[in-house]
Amino acid sequence: MKPFRNLHQSENSFRFSTCLMEDHRPVRRPRVLVIDDDSIIAETLRIILELAGFEAICASGGIPGLRLAWSWRPDILVTDFDMPGLNGVDVARWICATIPDCRPFLLSGHLEAEIVVAESRRDGYEIELLRKPIHPADLLARLSRAVDATSSNSRQGCRPGDTWNRYDGIRLRHVGS
Repeated sequence: MKPFRNLHQSENSFRFSTCLMEDHRPVRRPRVLVIDDDSIIAETLRIILELAGFEAICASGGIPGLRLAWSWRPDILVTDFDMPGLNGVDVARWICATIPDCRPFLLSGHLEAEIVVAESRRDGYEIELLRKPIHPADLLARLSRAVDATSSNSRQGCRPGDTWNRYDGIRLRHVGS
């Protein structure tokens, strides 16, 4: 059975009630972590996702995003590609390796992102590329398909036994060996 949502309007703001199955059992909303160094973009994506029925939070960069991911355990990651410090590919690889049920999406307008995503796939990471600019309907469709796929299959693509390096106090999969 597919969950349905109840949309409520109160004081000019929208919120979704707990998702319920048709037999009224509560269902946890899919969790999406949005990581972008541009706080306006991150917050806009969070609002779009919340209005569509996802439970979403955002972080302002790679390291804060990793810390949040470890404690919050998202189902889906949407991260910007080009961020200072720890870039989106490293974030996606780390989350893939440490939270195997999380589905990573890389949001980018850079041409080189396609090459990096292809390299990551060759390394066994199932990172998907979302091209900027992306229409909210297209974003929601891609994320909804990911939720459907992860609910029917177990996630694959993260490799056990990887070697690890340290980055600012956080364990990361060693990229490039």
